[in-house]
Amino acid sequence: MAPHNIGFTATFQPMSTPPPPGSEPEHPEQRHEGPPPPETQPPPLGYPARDYPPVGYPSGSYPPPSGLAGGTAYPNYPAGYPGYPGADGGTEPPEDDPLVPADFGGWFERVIGVFRRSWRTLLIFQVVLAVLSAIYSALAASFSRNLTALSGALGPGFDPNAGPPPDLVAAVATAGMITLIGWGVLCLVVAFLAPASVFVVIRDAEGQPAPLGEALGFGASRMPAMIGWGLLAWILTSIGYVLLFIPGIYLSIVFGAALAGVVAVERTGIGRCFALVNPRFWPTAGRLVVYFLITLVYLVVAHLIASAIGGDPLSTTTGIVQAILLIPLGITSAGVAVVTYAELRFRENGVVTTPALAAELAR
Repeated sequence: MAPHNIGFTATFQPMSTPPPPGSEPEHPEQRHEGPPPPETQPPPLGYPARDYPPVGYPSGSYPPPSGLAGGTAYPNYPAGYPGYPGADGGTEPPEDDPLVPADFGGWFERVIGVFRRSWRTLLIFQVVLAVLSAIYSALAASFSRNLTALSGALGPGFDPNAGPPPDLVAAVATAGMITLIGWGVLCLVVAFLAPASVFVVIRDAEGQPAPLGEALGFGASRMPAMIGWGLLAWILTSIGYVLLFIPGIYLSIVFGAALAGVVAVERTGIGRCFALVNPRFWPTAGRLVVYFLITLVYLVVAHLIASAIGGDPLSTTTGIVQAILLIPLGITSAGVAVVTYAELRFRENGVVTTPALAAELAR
């Protein structure tokens, strides 16, 4: 029976007589025994002679590198804890991941976990903010009392043709200047401490050391970007509230959920916030709305307690007490920001868990 072609071809060579004794190569390494190496074999019939995978690598499709949207990979970017298929066919985060939640209940648990792990360092940051806030409140209360006293000159005996009293004009100008400077200083401090807080929360969650000096250095390195993008986000959100109100709510959710993480971890801008939040807008909005309602209740209670201690809602004592009572809320806010951001990153790319976020911080 004649042989049939079954999908490959064979190459036949005529037999040759063995070489005479003494004609072997002088060096054993020159001998070529056995079949030729794989890279010299001809490809099977029907396949092109190029585009083969390199020797030592299996053929097949490879997933795109993880990283930012668009496939940009980071150096030293580990997969971390791999996700696993969920009941709905999607990828669910590992149950023991300290930052990435699987659901709403897990989100609450991880925010509380951030408080338990990182409260010591975050407390230092919040005490700094509390002191500055107390000073600002004291100055504002002092100028408010002066304005109230001077406004009596505008009573029934006030002559409009004579103009306002010079003391009142000076007090108004001073109060406005103090308010603007105080607000600016607070914004600068927040822009400095927000990236530092993200650094501490992620490093603590990964079990890596987060020294205070290193955290402050990280915050300083990201402070210029945080000032620029934060100011732009504030302007856009303010315009949204002034125009139709609803756009302001939408932008508050987008920037509140992702801006700190995007600037601190990914080193990108506010456009990235929309890419992360929009695909999961309603779950993200639900989490932040619940936290906003809890914050609102806490603020009301803190103000009532501070007013009861200080006697006057505008007194210096009231401002100091209220600043102290807001410290736990500030620590919790850092946990909300990082856990929400971590969840958004995982839902976008199922390999981005806590180890991956920690690796991005170190690059």
